[in-house]
Amino acid sequence: KVKGWELGLNAPVGPVVLVASYFDADAEYDHTTNSALDADVDYKGYQLGALYPLSKRTIVYALYGHQKEEIDGVSDDDSLRQIAVGVRHDF
Repeated sequence: KVKGWELGLNAPVGPVVLVASYFDADAEYDHTTNSALDADVDYKGYQLGALYPLSKRTIVYALYGHQKEEIDGVSDDDSLRQIAVGVRHDF
C-alpha cells in the first residue's frame, strides 16, 4: 500500500516555462509474504526543468530529478538522480 502526495508548479518566464515539483510517499509492505523487500520505504524527491516552445505544437525540454529512498532498518539509503532532455511534438 502506497500513500503519497505531490505538489507542482509551472511559471512562464518570457517564452520559457519553468517547472518544479516535490513529492513524498510512504510504502507499507505486507510483511506476511516472502517479499524480497520486507521493510517500509519512505520516498522523497523533486524535479526541476524548463520547457521552450519551438512552435505552437513543438517544444524542447530539459528536466532534472532527484529521489531519496529511506528504508526501515537499512543504514545505506538509496538515492536516484535522473536527467531528461528531448523534443515533444503534438499531433
